[in-house]
Amino acid sequence: MPIINSHTFNPEIVYAFDCWNSEGHFNAPHSHEYTEISIMLEGEALYTIEDEKHLVKANTVMIFNPGVVHWEKQPLNTSAHELHIGIRNFLLTGYPKDTMPNKETILSPQGNHHKIMDIAWNIVRELEQESLEFRAMTKALTVQLIVQIIRSLEASQGLNLIGINPTLSRKQDLVTDALHYIDRHYNEELTIDQIAQELLISPTYLSRIFKEVQEISVINYLIDIRMKHASTLLKESNLAVKEVAQLVGYQDPLYFSKQFKKYFGKTPSHYKTS
Repeated sequence: MPIINSHTFNPEIVYAFDCWNSEGHFNAPHSHEYTEISIMLEGEALYTIEDEKHLVKANTVMIFNPGVVHWEKQPLNTSAHELHIGIRNFLLTGYPKDTMPNKETILSPQGNHHKIMDIAWNIVRELEQESLEFRAMTKALTVQLIVQIIRSLEASQGLNLIGINPTLSRKQDLVTDALHYIDRHYNEELTIDQIAQELLISPTYLSRIFKEVQEISVINYLIDIRMKHASTLLKESNLAVKEVAQLVGYQDPLYFSKQFKKYFGKTPSHYKTS
């Protein structure tokens, strides 16, 4: 069963970087509020993951879901070249927000492991060369990386070993449909009642499950989408503020300007020229 909705799967890249660590390097125990994909490209390092020590060698893939405590130490006479990618604001059907479906942090290599490593090295090259639109390419490659990791997990553990919750899955399906509808109609006058009617559920239920799954209200999500599109139009076009307002769903340019300033701390006109 697919766990990625291709219409709405759009993870945010918190960071993506590769680094070389030499002997003596260490970092303090920590965890993240998002998922981190860490790949040992070359060398080795001693990782402590939830109080268990692991000597992690080249070509090893690790997935640290939110809250997983980990830290690393570089033993004497060793070095490590690693790729770290933080991702958030993604949803896999049947799993909590921002969570990958891995049972173990360290992945067991499968038949497609070489594809995972090839993508990792392609990401490193994009980050090093910084060619035109390298950030967009890095994101596209990261999505490929996630898909290959999920395929690897399906082969090694099955995707149901940590337990897909059918109730949660149903809620996520509804919220995913709501997200897709908002993304296609944000430039129109849109209300919670309209979205709920499209999904054949009550506005109250939609509001509740949307906040539960996305950790943001329907209205605030709609504002986010509109503001992000508005900021792009203001920066990359010669459209007047009034025209931009209408293109992102606001018929009243004064109200749009008020919302924009509240969101970005600047008026649309100031933002456009800054």
